[in-house]
Amino acid sequence: MLKTFDITRSSDRQAPAQTLVGSLGSVVNGVGVASLVDTRNNIYSPVRGWYADVSFMEYGELLGSEFGFTNFLFDIRHYRSLSPNTVLAGQFYLNLNLGEVPFKQAATLGGSSLLRGYYNGRYRDNNAVIMQAELRQHLFGRIGGVVFAGVGDVAHKPSEFEVGDLKPTGGAGLRYLISRKEHLNVRFDAAVGNHTHGFYVNISEAF
Repeated sequence: MLKTFDITRSSDRQAPAQTLVGSLGSVVNGVGVASLVDTRNNIYSPVRGWYADVSFMEYGELLGSEFGFTNFLFDIRHYRSLSPNTVLAGQFYLNLNLGEVPFKQAATLGGSSLLRGYYNGRYRDNNAVIMQAELRQHLFGRIGGVVFAGVGDVAHKPSEFEVGDLKPTGGAGLRYLISRKEHLNVRFDAAVGNHTHGFYVNISEAF
């Protein structure tokens, strides 16, 4: 697996004396390995199975990168049918970066998938951990409903993660089935975090 990023920023304004690493532009090249296990019965709206995406990436000067760092990514999801109309879904997400990590490659939380209720990028650092669960219920016809909750945080070092610092989120949403053949939904979600909230309209599930 090969990843290449070339990010530049143009501005007539003078840069501040202390600038975040890579925020004014960066060239990042890396190589690594990845393993993917997917036993889900459906990629859009699974009711059973596992999804596990684990990768290791190394970025360095020998590869033409301006920054040297190592990335470990773990994205583990499980789906279980509780009844013919009820599914419980869970996700554990861990993004670890060791070394000189440029701004654009830092770990984040928030957005429409990873810890809804927080603006994506509001919390950004070298490392991120997220745990979330969602109960999905078919209601009638093409209509379904969900409730979800999760916690997550970012930290400069893995050792700095603290249970007391975890940021909570919770919410609910509606689903409209637009394709019976593919089991594909449009989702409408509302989520509340710590002094923040978000509303989302997307195709397919959050995870």
